[in-house]
Amino acid sequence: MPFSFHSHSAQFCKHASGGPLAEVVEEARCAGFLQFGLSEHMPRQQVDLLYEEEIDAGMSCDDLAKQFSDFVAEARRLQKIFDDARCSHNDGDDGGMEILVGAETEYVGPQSIGEILQLRHDYKLDYIVGSIHHVRGKPIDFSKETFEQLLANDWNNDHTSLFSAYFDEQFALFDGVHPEVAGHLDVVRKYCPGAAFSATVLEKVRRNIKFCVDHGILLEINSSGVGKGLPHPYPQQDVLTIAKELGARFTLGDDAHSPVDVAQYYSHIRQYVHDMAIESSICSLHRTSSCHNQPADAMHECRQDQQQRAAQDYSFSAVESRPVPDFLHHHFWSRSPVYELAV
Repeated sequence: MPFSFHSHSAQFCKHASGGPLAEVVEEARCAGFLQFGLSEHMPRQQVDLLYEEEIDAGMSCDDLAKQFSDFVAEARRLQKIFDDARCSHNDGDDGGMEILVGAETEYVGPQSIGEILQLRHDYKLDYIVGSIHHVRGKPIDFSKETFEQLLANDWNNDHTSLFSAYFDEQFALFDGVHPEVAGHLDVVRKYCPGAAFSATVLEKVRRNIKFCVDHGILLEINSSGVGKGLPHPYPQQDVLTIAKELGARFTLGDDAHSPVDVAQYYSHIRQYVHDMAIESSICSLHRTSSCHNQPADAMHECRQDQQQRAAQDYSFSAVESRPVPDFLHHHFWSRSPVYELAV
């Protein structure tokens, strides 16, 4: 319990900071997480999509591809360490943290669907965080300056048209990829928190959320929205209200970009879940091959199963979502007074 399925590290992401991936994972363990997802950005495959810090570092698209490959190798190494520790316990929550290895999408148009599915196939990823960071191939959450330039030059300062295009591309991503997690659903409002969604835009939001409900995609409650100056974690209250009405299920993400980001603003998540009365809809992801909580005499069989799975070209059903019982009162929240509810 409490968990995050959205994280990055400076080792494999040029706009992250702090220590290597292992330090991010260790911080999650120390925070008391029982599931932690490693979800580095998928490599962009067009040179005009490189970010400034990548250009400054002299990186090419091939370098991004190698960086991602190196990420998966290190993530699997860390996953095995934690798997071995978990398989030596049968003590419920005391068995240690479960690591999942996934990726966050980089969608820049229809061609991205095949690229995402190929990467998922090639690396046998446990799960996908389906996120949109570009609209019509241009970044919408890289910096306030680039967002305002895009809004002025490409959209004539028409927020509604930009928002509509964003949610249309998001729908195309969901439809083509079927990710396990819908990442920061309304990140498009990151640099314009005061801009309201029109009725037309909200209908597109409703369409996208209904697709997630119909296809078992969890909506991420992403605490980083608070750090960007928004009143709530992503998604904001208008979107979350629609999701609640449609019967959506939710999971959590801190979108950590350094070790110090792990569990940051989780007090806001707990309060938000309480205020919106969605406790019963909070879910976590688990690898179906995990040996944790199995009887001791099943441990050897579990290890064999894990080895067989690693060697097989299996389909994308390596994880399952499970509801989290008594979410608001789990002992995780008692670790620090900062998590106390204001009721």
